[in-house]
Amino acid sequence: MASCDLGNLGPVDGEPIDYYWNPLNHCSGLLPWLLLGAAFIFCKENRRTSALWMLLPLIVSGLAWSGFTQILGMPSSTTALINPVIYSLLIALALIWLLGERIGRRHRLATWFLGLLIFATLAGLLLLNIGLGDDAIQIMIFYGIMVAVLLLSLVIAGLWGRKKPGPVRFIFKLSTCILLTLVTLVLGMVSLHSGISLRSIALQVLLSALACAGVMIALLLPLELLLMIHPFWRERFEAVMGIPACKRKEVLPETEEPHEESESCAMD
Repeated sequence: MASCDLGNLGPVDGEPIDYYWNPLNHCSGLLPWLLLGAAFIFCKENRRTSALWMLLPLIVSGLAWSGFTQILGMPSSTTALINPVIYSLLIALALIWLLGERIGRRHRLATWFLGLLIFATLAGLLLLNIGLGDDAIQIMIFYGIMVAVLLLSLVIAGLWGRKKPGPVRFIFKLSTCILLTLVTLVLGMVSLHSGISLRSIALQVLLSALACAGVMIALLLPLELLLMIHPFWRERFEAVMGIPACKRKEVLPETEEPHEESESCAMD
């Protein structure tokens, strides 16, 4: 039992109280990771070594985010609120590609809805983790904005990259879409807020949106590189996005047989 000498302010030891500590309340943060593990275990298409490569961008992005927060000197109270959002977004994206053979190769609207369902599932786990406190609404709004930016950017980049595929081109197009979508969305939300003059804070809002977009682009880069470089994940990318990951070189044989496409992926 804890005690403290308060001097003349009161007794050294107060009345003891009972406190029930439920370990399950402190395990809710592990639920997204358990869901990620279930995608490896229960989906037979992921029971292979190639599927484990998805853990690499998660680790790299997680370490990069941790280092970024330390460089900025973010207080622990702030990182405790933002970290679950960042990790939930990364895990949701990983689940989309892990389940790519199941949610992909459909109509674009159906694939988009199934992807949104995965993000919504992680939102529920996130809310279970942070609880229904005063900060829950702000955190869920932030999470919702990030989900909207990611889904809209993926859709626009997919439509934009249909005619001229290529790893470098797609990464550039997706980064551009994230930047423009986030800036437009943030400026639109601020302009609709009553009592706030957009002109007075336009530069501040724009710089904040650009910084946030830059962080998102940097955190997504390891995942994008994996999807473009690894043949296994390149197939998942094509299944979900409905576009080729790269421009395949056509090989015309000397015979009169129909031409074939090589499996090499041009990095352009």
